[in-house]
Amino acid sequence: MSNGHSDNLSRMEVLEVASGVHHVTASRVSWQLIVEGESVTVVDAGWPRDYGRVVASLEQIGHSPASVDSILLTHAHVDHMGAAEKMRSLHGIPVKAHHEESELARGLRHEAIATAKVTSQMWRPSVLRFALISLGRGGTSVTPLTEIETFQDGATLATPGSPIAIHVPGHTSGSTAYHLEHRGVLITGDALVTTHLYTQEVGTRVMPADFNHDHGLAIRSLDRLIDISANVVLTGHGPPYEGSPKRAVEEATARL
Repeated sequence: MSNGHSDNLSRMEVLEVASGVHHVTASRVSWQLIVEGESVTVVDAGWPRDYGRVVASLEQIGHSPASVDSILLTHAHVDHMGAAEKMRSLHGIPVKAHHEESELARGLRHEAIATAKVTSQMWRPSVLRFALISLGRGGTSVTPLTEIETFQDGATLATPGSPIAIHVPGHTSGSTAYHLEHRGVLITGDALVTTHLYTQEVGTRVMPADFNHDHGLAIRSLDRLIDISANVVLTGHGPPYEGSPKRAVEEATARL
């Protein structure tokens, strides 16, 4: 590409799953682009070295960083907030997260899987591959946010798609799902995923216990999603889920 941010973009997939809602997958993580008129909300921002991919995903749907109203974080792990600070500092895009996630996003608190736990699973080819992806995408050097705007549970955010914030703690303290009520979409981040990070088996589930700050709380937080009205569930890892959040949670619970 001529704009200087080509970095194996052929592995990126952009899929429109509902009107103006795009699910982007690259290097085993996902982010979402929500379009309203000439403006876009970005939910999550990939790995630290995914700045070029986030920009390219915007370009693929006819937009640019200048179109972005805000970046919403589902949570502040390295593979989801990676490019957020660069987007914020280069383009003046505000980054927003639940108030319980603020210290994590600013690098003042740590709630992530220990390297030793990942290493202990690297006999699995899929885990070894994920570890190599993490290294290659800057997973050991996340740039903390220097500025962040916060919100409370239940807030309807003034950004394209009017997402409603649903606090689903457990994966991290401030993990947040976003309900796009008028688009029939629920975005869950890593509170509910559709691919097992260790085995790559497809199906709705909670993250493996090693990845959750409070695994019991992560399981209990699924109850907050059961009554949400949506036709599509978009997660931080894995393909879109076509069906209701209630059914997705029931299937995830059955896999515990």
